[in-house]
Amino acid sequence: MDEQARRRLAFANSLLFETPGGLRFTQDSPILPNVWLAFAENPHRQHELILTSNQNGGTGLAAQKIRTMLNNYRGKKLERGIDVGRRPRVSYIPGQLAVKLYFDELMRVVLPLTQWWHETYDELRRLQSKFKDTAGPANWFDFPQPDPGGRETDLFDALMLMRRELGGQSQEGAFDTSPQRQAYIREIPPDLIWFVRITGLIAHCQSKGHNLLDEEDELSPIFDSDFALRRREREDPDRIEKSDEQLKREEGSKAPIETARMARRIVAEAFTGLYWDWSTTRSYPKERLIWRITKNRPIRLAVNNSALTIKADAAVRLFDIKCDKITWAVVDSGIDPGHDAFKTLTPKAEADARKLLKKDGREDDLRVRDLTESRIVKTLDFTRLRELLDHDIEMDEKDEVADKNRAEVLGEIARRMPYEP
Repeated sequence: MDEQARRRLAFANSLLFETPGGLRFTQDSPILPNVWLAFAENPHRQHELILTSNQNGGTGLAAQKIRTMLNNYRGKKLERGIDVGRRPRVSYIPGQLAVKLYFDELMRVVLPLTQWWHETYDELRRLQSKFKDTAGPANWFDFPQPDPGGRETDLFDALMLMRRELGGQSQEGAFDTSPQRQAYIREIPPDLIWFVRITGLIAHCQSKGHNLLDEEDELSPIFDSDFALRRREREDPDRIEKSDEQLKREEGSKAPIETARMARRIVAEAFTGLYWDWSTTRSYPKERLIWRITKNRPIRLAVNNSALTIKADAAVRLFDIKCDKITWAVVDSGIDPGHDAFKTLTPKAEADARKLLKKDGREDDLRVRDLTESRIVKTLDFTRLRELLDHDIEMDEKDEVADKNRAEVLGEIARRMPYEP
């Protein structure tokens, strides 16, 4: 890993786990860290995601809802001349959905279907009612639509308060310091402010066409300087040295107040900017269908001797177990029936091999591999399963389109069925 990649990874980890009061050891939002890291590393590409359903039996409804919202949003993007790529593919099995999304689609389509989103929205509405006569709260009813004079200002103030508590310079001039206003800003859910910070930075990078901490990224280094100071304080919390050299180091890690204000203002605007043309009456989903969002990672070998790992060798020795009469079914493992590990010597294989060699006049060419046959009885190909599942939830009003889709599915299944005379 080169220096730039290490720096970007360290910064992404700071964004994920640094909160007022110390490190964040748990992930309270429904989006797991591997998703944030993937989009932070490359905000411009689609990423494969796995969505865990929030309730039993609701996976199909969630898939249909996400498909509809994606189609609507991509239609709006096309009207603006934005390339959206291939049509959305949403495949599901009970309890889980697989979908490939851009960052803005994750934020606009999937996140509003989570329990966390609705709980956060309900809390904002409660604060609006509680402080409406004393602290001038924003109108959170239309959250998270752009609102420079209201919601974005409140999020900006909360981001500045977070900066101070993370060890940055004084928030003087950041927001109205009246006791009522401060009490209101402090009650804005901290998870939301943490979420706005990381979402706004990634959204800004996506819109500008660069990655975090690239040379073109003018915002991330400003936040990175605050994290650097915080890390030094955490590494040596008892240090009381106030030498000129240390003061100079600390001062060099702090962004000037106007620079900090500018960065946080842009982050708040980038977050709400994701929700352009967002209507609370038409777009705001009422369902709480998604519980967790993680990255669909490639499968890698975890152990190279599974029998030892699960103590199967001890069980065989202790109970004198024989499994040669047991038929095993292994799902989604990529078994190769021709692998030597699954071959066995059989009289039938030898007889068949000798018969074929004799027919060809090559009786002396008998080899060990001719005497073996695979213990794998049958293999099934599921490599196109997502396409088949995707067609199952394709909703079309036109009967001829639906009939064509069904015919394609049946044809695909027929082509993949093994020929048995």
